[in-house]
Amino acid sequence: MDISYRAVGIKIENLEYLSNQYFKRKIYKNKCSEKFIF
Repeated sequence: MDISYRAVGIKIENLEYLSNQYFKRKIYKNKCSEKFIF
């Protein structure tokens, strides 16, 4: 029970980390494209 619960927690943390990285990259790409446009 304890091991499976911990595994679920790790999966959720990984999902949050991946989504954060995705949004950071999206924002970074938008900033770069703005620099090229203007």
